Formats: sequence, C-alpha cells, structure tokens
Amino acid sequence: MSETEGLSESEIIALEQEYDVKFPLVYRQFLALLGKKDGGLFHGYCMTYPAVRRNGEGALQLLKLPDGSLHPVSQELKPGYFFFAQWQGYNYWFFDCDAPEDDPLIYVLTDDNRIDPLDQTLSESITNFVG
Repeated sequence: MSETEGLSESEIIALEQEYDVKFPLVYRQFLALLGKKDGGLFHGYCMTYPAVRRNGEGALQLLKLPDGSLHPVSQELKPGYFFFAQWQGYNYWFFDCDAPEDDPLIYVLTDDNRIDPLDQTLSESITNFVG
C-alpha cells in the first residue's frame, strides 16, 4: 500500500456544490480519508478525486445509442444519484444522495444498460472494492 490522502472539508463541500447534492456520512468519511489518493486499495476502480468527477459523464456516454439519443434506462437516473466508482468505463456504481441513510444502498449501471440494485450499502461496497 502506498500513500493515502483525503479531501479537505472545503473540497468535499465544493464537490457537493458542483453536483448540487449532499453526500451521505459514509461517503464524506471516505473522501476525507482516501478521496485524493487511495494507497492502491482500489486497484482499477476510478474512485478518487479528480477522476471521480468524470464518472457521471462516463455513465451517460455508456448509455448513448448510435444515433446520439440515450438508452431508455437513462430515464431511471435521478439528479441526486452520484457515481462514486467505475471499472474500465463499462460498470458504474452509484448511490442516491437524496436517500436519508448515512450508509445508503448501492446500484450499478452495467455495460448491458441495466441498473441493478445491489444488496449492499456504500460501506460494504467500498470494502468489497479493495483489491
């Protein structure tokens, strides 16, 4: 494991403002500990800042059809969803920032344009990503 570095409170707030969301407690804690450098814990997953900023855009690119329109599953994506992780540009994990839980349930947008709810919370997902 190499160096780790978190985001400052002001950087976390700026990221929330950029996406017009309020992150759940567990994600704020993750960002504060490992938000900039994960020490190699999440090998292959894009979860750290600034790369995490491109996850939502990448998810929408995945949903683009050849004619430029979006796949119908895109209608299920809510503005409060935050894509906190992606794997090689074709699987995107997200949670609902509007959920009242401090440790919300996780969903994954798959490369076959499905949104699958996972039977795990954000903290469980982060633990499972450790490579």
